[in-house]
Amino acid sequence: KIDFPEVVFIIVGLRGEMFDGLRERTNVIIAKDFGTSIIEDLALIRASFIYMGSTSGVNMIAVYSDLPYRIFQWPAHSLKICGLKSHKNFNFANDMQKIFSTDVLTTPELIFGEFKELYSKLNKDKWFCRTIERASNKMDHPAAVIKEIQNEGSVTHAN
Repeated sequence: KIDFPEVVFIIVGLRGEMFDGLRERTNVIIAKDFGTSIIEDLALIRASFIYMGSTSGVNMIAVYSDLPYRIFQWPAHSLKICGLKSHKNFNFANDMQKIFSTDVLTTPELIFGEFKELYSKLNKDKWFCRTIERASNKMDHPAAVIKEIQNEGSVTHAN
């Protein structure tokens, strides 16, 4: 039985970081199986409903955004330098964002409990509308415009 059959979990990370058995789950997609680049991984994170992960460079796109997240295994000494306690967050973060330090034992039960709590608080329709709006805004960007180029009597398209 799948607890959240409507949710597709997209795993972003290095190929070697995947846990055994993930590929066999019907609601799990491993991004690297599709050859994603770091830019595409960041886009997947940014467009996601919830970000959950351990401390890494790619999670900064979530930390400095309005994306709901739970980040685990943040080095306790780094939080102390910033004047933060575990289960708290930066002053620019919202109430849907939380960091757990290395002082907190990261267990499957903790991760699943945090997912269930966060998932229950979020508005899926609002997220969908926001995601579509953000994607459509990009279509107006000059880099996304397709231009016709005359090439020896034939018309080709280029970005």
